[in-house]
Amino acid sequence: MKKKAIFIVIFLLSLSFSVSYSQEPSQTLHVKELIMNTVNGPSEITFDIVSTSAKVWQPQRSGNPSAYLTNDKKYVDPENITLPGNYSKGDKGWDTDGYYPGQQHVLGRGYYRISVWGKSATLNVDCYGTNFLGDVIVVYDYLNDVFKVNGNTVTGIILYDDPSGLQPTPPRNFTCTNASHVGQHPYFTWSPPSDPTGVTFSYNVYRNLGAGYSKINGAPITATSYTDTEIEIVKNGANAATYYATAMGSQSPESEPSNTASIQTNIAEKSILPGGSVSEKSENNQQRHSLQLSNYPNPFNPVTRITYFLPDEGPIRLSVFNLKGQRIGELVDAWEQAGQHSFEWNGAGLPGGVYFYRIQAGKITATKKLLLLK
Repeated sequence: MKKKAIFIVIFLLSLSFSVSYSQEPSQTLHVKELIMNTVNGPSEITFDIVSTSAKVWQPQRSGNPSAYLTNDKKYVDPENITLPGNYSKGDKGWDTDGYYPGQQHVLGRGYYRISVWGKSATLNVDCYGTNFLGDVIVVYDYLNDVFKVNGNTVTGIILYDDPSGLQPTPPRNFTCTNASHVGQHPYFTWSPPSDPTGVTFSYNVYRNLGAGYSKINGAPITATSYTDTEIEIVKNGANAATYYATAMGSQSPESEPSNTASIQTNIAEKSILPGGSVSEKSENNQQRHSLQLSNYPNPFNPVTRITYFLPDEGPIRLSVFNLKGQRIGELVDAWEQAGQHSFEWNGAGLPGGVYFYRIQAGKITATKKLLLLK
């Protein structure tokens, strides 16, 4: 019979299911492969492998150490392995991240229970991680029906090293917190993935204006919030902009999408130009550009950032007025290049209430309302 050794398994500590067993606290092992030896047995011993995970990470077979989360509860191929009754060949194992000829024992990362046909002892294996440091040899004593490591009886082992290569679960509670605030840029927050634990995540944010989702944040971000400065919320928008977020570990595949969140906007048949400007197709299919003006946050206390897009270079004047129409601040009075610009205004020395800010660019003006909270 062709001799086969057994496997590693990699485990997710926080999946939602119930496992009841006694874990030896001293057996926290950092390993690459689990090697199964046998003593005091008949000519053959068959080990039964059962997945107890609700989900497992499917190992890649292309040499890539990352692993994808799957709903396949029993990612075991085959579900049992037969070894000679006195097998002590030492360094004969199975590499979770590999898939080599003659080594067909595919086991995903998760919780597993190993037992022997006709016997009562079980070995609970918690496997979690992708970058490994060595091997561990487990010896099954058939006559005494026990599993041992270094001569000590164990009922469970932890195979753990680095979970950063495991595909995260999606970000949670993805929400636009200001979806009803007309005139503001949509601001999104979310919670980190629930699994794997012990990982620093980065995130991408995706937006759909009607032509499919595309990533809008550039390089991955580490914050669990994002403001889409290219879009402005309107009260009765003709279309909705829909968003979601994804997560990644430092070496992992990108997660599945979070739940979606939407805001009302008039930007549907429009596209975002470099620098954050908005263009739309006119009847003759030529692009026309317009002066854009917005601020965030609004209401604010005491600082808000005013953002404006200039379709052409030229002289501009950005001012703030009170309800009486009196100019109380001149923020910008200069010649500026076309494109997006911003200015941070601090109303700390003013009473709370409604103010207006106005931009004049050549013959074009635009005015928006500010609400300073005190």
